[in-house]
Amino acid sequence: MIPALSERAVQNLRSAYERAVDAGAPVVPAGDVPAAAGGLYDPDLREVRWRVLAARGLDAGPQWGDSLSVALDRAGRAADGAVLGTRLLRSWWTGPSLPWGSGRRSSDTRPAAPLIGALSSIGVLGGHGPRRTLARRTLARRMLDRDGGMIVPLIEYESKRQAVRLGHSVVQSSAVLLAVLSFDAQITSRGRALHPRYVASNQGGRMLRDSGVTLAPAFEAAVDILDEGGDAFTFLPAAFSEAARDLLDIALTLGAPNPGTSHVVEATRETACPAADVLVSRLS
Repeated sequence: MIPALSERAVQNLRSAYERAVDAGAPVVPAGDVPAAAGGLYDPDLREVRWRVLAARGLDAGPQWGDSLSVALDRAGRAADGAVLGTRLLRSWWTGPSLPWGSGRRSSDTRPAAPLIGALSSIGVLGGHGPRRTLARRTLARRMLDRDGGMIVPLIEYESKRQAVRLGHSVVQSSAVLLAVLSFDAQITSRGRALHPRYVASNQGGRMLRDSGVTLAPAFEAAVDILDEGGDAFTFLPAAFSEAARDLLDIALTLGAPNPGTSHVVEATRETACPAADVLVSRLS
């Protein structure tokens, strides 16, 4: 299993990419040659690039450099299952300096978990986590609320993120199932749990795991599984496949007024979702 990048490493990569965009550099680090496909951390590098360009409303930007891809691969193999942070990466870096930008910093050495902030803000997680004011929780709930549900919009976002990591320009129904599995994995990685009121409607990850579908093998298998009409990778996911969109819409209906991941998995039995069906059949 490829060691996950730490939150700090991801933030440093993002800072480096933002700095390159600001400078108009074609490759990160500057003067490098574009990396060939096939690196262990291609999904992470695609995701960082997507996050920065999407936040700035851009559809094109610098490429990641070969030296960075090689250093990540070597450090990942040396990590021996541990979370890959910047210290180990630095030991494998052969360039004059790591291409980190000078923007945001993070001391978090846990695996990156993009959904945790939103889940904390809307009060879905139980236990003790970052403190949020009532006003912030209320505002976050209103922003995410759609037809009475707060979880499914987050799964929709995570589906797009998984599509980027897969290298798909269209979000497939298989990416929706990856999002359900990733939802659970991110919560577990932070040592958190759902608030009791959300547990019953968010058993989708457990349902998939009980059928033999787990995140790492599912991600690997999903690379070449597409719904009908799926496109090859261009860069940004332009849209959801009809099957993926139907899957999410039906989940909202099945689970109203509080739909969750359980209803996303249940929705696969209610509509045609070729990629999701093939993914489950391969791994079950």
